[in-house]
Amino acid sequence: PELRPKDIALGSDVLVRLVAATNESVQGKVSFIEPVLDPATRSARVRVEVANKDGFIRPGMFAQAELMATAGKEHSEPVLAIPEEAIQTIDGVPTVFVPVKGEEHTFITRSLSIGKPVGGMVPVLTGLEVGEAAVVRGSFILKADLGKGDAGEH
Repeated sequence: PELRPKDIALGSDVLVRLVAATNESVQGKVSFIEPVLDPATRSARVRVEVANKDGFIRPGMFAQAELMATAGKEHSEPVLAIPEEAIQTIDGVPTVFVPVKGEEHTFITRSLSIGKPVGGMVPVLTGLEVGEAAVVRGSFILKADLGKGDAGEH
């Protein structure tokens, strides 16, 4: 999509995924925005500064950058977010598995209202509270067991 200049600014946060590092991510900040769009590609160059303490990042490496929009936001508020892989779709609804207190290896499903994924994380608008436990890895196994009727309560 075409750059919307009002959506980014100097100092905007950027998540950079390094392809050569099996998609390892590093945080960066926008340090320069080219003032003119290339008419053929409808794009502009944006310089992002990232920490390279181990010297791993080298010129010419392939990377993907995700610019965080800043339009209309002077200060963003913290948002509860969980890894994308924690969310399963059950009956068309985004769902996570949460442990049942006092019952080892027993989980229940919890429906969520979620936002758009950013950098592998999904904002949770409703359905889960800060500090509440949820299965974040391997939840697809619980979903498969649920389909067989072996997942306990739901």
